[in-house]
Amino acid sequence: RLQLRKDLEAALAKVKGKPWWSLGMATVAEFVRQEKGADNLVRAYAIAQKGQQAFPESIGGKRCHHIARSITAPSYSTEAMGSDNHKRSSLAINYRNLERMYFRAYPFDIKSYIEKSDDYYIFPNQSRVERFVRGNKAAASWHIDLEKTVDYKTHRAFSQVPVEKDGFYVVVSSANSEFSRDNNVM
Repeated sequence: RLQLRKDLEAALAKVKGKPWWSLGMATVAEFVRQEKGADNLVRAYAIAQKGQQAFPESIGGKRCHHIARSITAPSYSTEAMGSDNHKRSSLAINYRNLERMYFRAYPFDIKSYIEKSDDYYIFPNQSRVERFVRGNKAAASWHIDLEKTVDYKTHRAFSQVPVEKDGFYVVVSSANSEFSRDNNVM
């Protein structure tokens, strides 16, 4: 792969003024993106930017634009223990290109939920979680500031769930403070 990338870069140097040069740059950016190393995404982003800026309306320019946007796109996922002490930092956040995350904890009557459930999955699904956000008052709301990810890679942070009372809770995370569905994942 490294040799293919080097050969492609050498060939591209000879045809820099041609619109399809940007398509070659998109391929180089993808090769660099898949490399191991601390700065591969930073380098891939810079390559994609060059390809996009040279011929923005070409197929290659548009592909470079897509690559650059996908590298800088914010994303996150959360993990939590099914059962834990609420005084511990046991809520894990895997994130990239985000500087702050928002959380809400909603009391959850698990016994009633299980009794009314029509399947064998004891945790609420996405539509049930969205109803929690719209129809209930959170027992706790908080945010955490995240370390800036200048390398575009995924980083990990931890948070406590600051509830006062023991019990079952549904914890909802959001990349925006309004917990809206627009440009957001909950």
